[in-house]
Amino acid sequence: RRALDHYRQRDFTQAILDFEQVLQLRPNDPPAQLLLSRCQAYQVNPPDADWDGICRMEVK
Repeated sequence: RRALDHYRQRDFTQAILDFEQVLQLRPNDPPAQLLLSRCQAYQVNPPDADWDGICRMEVK
């Protein structure tokens, strides 16, 4: 939950640390893996100012 809170607050550095802790306990947790990857990408390319925490898929 704390990881998601940091993610939604755009605190991607802390969210990465939190998701890494989750993955230490559950290495094959797909949601944690996905959100960790998104946090890492958002550090390089931050979301727009009006970002609401939702990632819209462009391709299926």
